[in-house]
Amino acid sequence: MKKNFKRITYSIIILAIVLMTLDCIYMVRLYRSISDNLERDIRASLAEMDVDELWYRSSHQDEYAVTDFPSGVHFQGSLDADGDFVTQRFSEDGDTVLLSKRKVDEAFNYTIQIIGEMSMQMHFNIDGYLPIRVEPLDSLFASRLGRRGIYPEFLAVELLDSNGIVIRENPKFAVPANNSESAESEQAVHAVHHRSDYKRYQLQFNSFTQEQYAAYMPDINYMVLQRMWGVLVFTSMLIVLFILAFWYMWRFIARQRSIEQMKDSLVNSMTHELKTPIAVAYAAADSLQRYYHKSSAEHNLQYISIILRELSKHTAMVENILSMSMQRIKTVPINVEDVELAPMIQQICDSLKLAWENGAENGSEDGSDSGEEKHVDFELDITPPELTLRTDAMHLGNIIKNLVENAIKYSGESVTIRIIADSNHLVISDNGIGISSKYLPHIFQQFYRVPQGKNRYVVSGNGIGLFYVKQMCNRLGWSVSVESHLGVGTTFTITFNAPDGDTANK
Repeated sequence: MKKNFKRITYSIIILAIVLMTLDCIYMVRLYRSISDNLERDIRASLAEMDVDELWYRSSHQDEYAVTDFPSGVHFQGSLDADGDFVTQRFSEDGDTVLLSKRKVDEAFNYTIQIIGEMSMQMHFNIDGYLPIRVEPLDSLFASRLGRRGIYPEFLAVELLDSNGIVIRENPKFAVPANNSESAESEQAVHAVHHRSDYKRYQLQFNSFTQEQYAAYMPDINYMVLQRMWGVLVFTSMLIVLFILAFWYMWRFIARQRSIEQMKDSLVNSMTHELKTPIAVAYAAADSLQRYYHKSSAEHNLQYISIILRELSKHTAMVENILSMSMQRIKTVPINVEDVELAPMIQQICDSLKLAWENGAENGSEDGSDSGEEKHVDFELDITPPELTLRTDAMHLGNIIKNLVENAIKYSGESVTIRIIADSNHLVISDNGIGISSKYLPHIFQQFYRVPQGKNRYVVSGNGIGLFYVKQMCNRLGWSVSVESHLGVGTTFTITFNAPDGDTANK
């Protein structure tokens, strides 16, 4: 079973890693695809901006300084029989000069290529007397980009000659020429941008002069991630969900394994706990049978007392174990009566003090059952001395006995236990070895025992005492809390609440 579980777990982990790897490969390819599409959209927008700029000049001729243009010369662009876009220059005397011949690839954005070639032909016709102005280019380019859903934080367009030298500079790259206060204030308002900080896209618009546009924009990585954010968020959520699910499964399995170990420890501990009174009772009965006629009546009565005491202890342990069933503990009958607290506590203290100082209670888990004598002192402070609780006497006694016995068990050779009680609280504190803070949240769990030393558990027990205390306090309408410090001691506080009239104090 364990091998199959490990095999399945490892298979799921390997499969998850493979799927995450494939998802990463898909993300990289998606990133490259979106990046390529953005590049094409930007270059197409630049070509469309060129057409818009030609139309802008044609419709705003009054804003331009018209220069003289040689008469009798014109340019023409057309598709030849081979599908090439040909640009020619004609003169009045009939001379024809081939300016450019470009192959139009119908498989790659045919329309954009035709528009580009036609715009070049138009540049041949009008650039000579309507020179290009830089001012409207930024807004024209931004408008075309916006139609494709591209909104860069910065853009600037300027003109370059055939050698890549700026011939019409964009004002956004201009640096104040002097150090006057006005220049400094203008520079503070309009921050100076540097061409090297941005990516440059170029488009040749005039084959005759080989002039070209240079458009500057921030790197498109941020825009690509913006377009991928939905996929990235969804994938990240799936990864986080898988990690949380795997973490929960791993924690659940670890908890189940811990419970299994605690159950194994309980079986071993209970075997010892149940074996001890049976062995003692058996030995006393055997001695009584063998030496009944040879022993005095006093000795025979002593043997009988030992048998009854051990069988009573055995019965109490069995009943305690059976009471741990959650369904049973919810239906345990509560016999409400007036209980005088001082005599009950005194009787429990006297009994445990006698047993432990005679080494009769504490046995090791190796089966040796060698009792360890401990010096136990009790300090009782019950206010008022005649304090009476209206509750179940048997369960109250078991609660106090469990807490006091734990205080004795988990201490050194000598322990002082202080018990304080009033109409609202019962406090049991000791100066024992204490409990580490990391174990405190678990001590009321069923079968849980605080590890002690290399052998895990040094003191005998079954891990159900404090669970019984917690469950019965809840059943009686009370609450129980604990404070502890290593090397200082532990304090248990029971608060007497009485909902629904189940219990009361007076």
